Amino acid sequence: MMAFVGRAGVLMVLATVGLGCEAPGRVEFGNYRSKYEGLVVVGQGAPASAGLMPKGWKLDNFYGSPTPDEAKSTDDYMTTYVLDADGNGTYELRLEKFLYELRFVNLLDDGIIWLRVIPVSADLAEMSLPVLIDAYVDSMSGGRFDAAWVDRNHTAGREKHYASVLTSTQPCQLGGVDCQLATIDLADVDQVKLSPTKRYRKLQVLIARAPLEFSVRGHALPTYLVAGYSNQPARFDADWPEFRDFLGRIVLREHRGFALSEQPAAQPQPATQPQPQPAGGGLGEPPNGVSAPPAAAP
Repeated sequence: MMAFVGRAGVLMVLATVGLGCEAPGRVEFGNYRSKYEGLVVVGQGAPASAGLMPKGWKLDNFYGSPTPDEAKSTDDYMTTYVLDADGNGTYELRLEKFLYELRFVNLLDDGIIWLRVIPVSADLAEMSLPVLIDAYVDSMSGGRFDAAWVDRNHTAGREKHYASVLTSTQPCQLGGVDCQLATIDLADVDQVKLSPTKRYRKLQVLIARAPLEFSVRGHALPTYLVAGYSNQPARFDADWPEFRDFLGRIVLREHRGFALSEQPAAQPQPATQPQPQPAGGGLGEPPNGVSAPPAAAP
């Protein structure tokens, strides 16, 4: 079960929906086409990654030779989603699905790049992307930071080993749709006791409201696309350009490209005018918020 955050005490009447063991998509050399119609990743040509990443990266969630095109289906590569399909507050669907669309590991360092499409409950369809980023950061626990997600009905019952800190967030555009890009620091809580500035991982995570169709039992469920990059802090900058290049090769409904949105310029503040002193006998509010007693009458 993946990590969730949200409210407790929700009525859950679950029906497990088996979606089969078909791969999450089709891998061809230099091209990945998801089962979610409209999602494609175009490649860079290195054999170990099925032509989808530069030299030094390996496609991890598929295997095979000469092209890794068989999806791994062990526990580390599968997940369960518990969803409210119609927004009535009852979580009636339990979906068994592949965890990743694509997951790459760097053969030279500890870098990881991943891409996921996540179906969500109906009431999460329009949630603000910055709010989702905040919830995503809070949901990271245990060792599966790349498997984190948010929902309203369940909190994973495992001990939290890491403290996560959102260091920056910025709006962006991916394949013509709005997204939010966050930079996150992860600290091992045991290491921090010995070295307060020690950080375990550094991540960038992108969340986009994906224009991809997914239906179960006649219910059209909203989906989010999540792309991420993680590395040891000292190596983060070295592989970061390859993550940005990967984002630029994601195609959504035939639209391709990644760009950060300009932050709105700060509005100039009017000059502060001196405030008149209260009339005789009145009490002003001093800077510390504590009123002084009135002066004694002469």
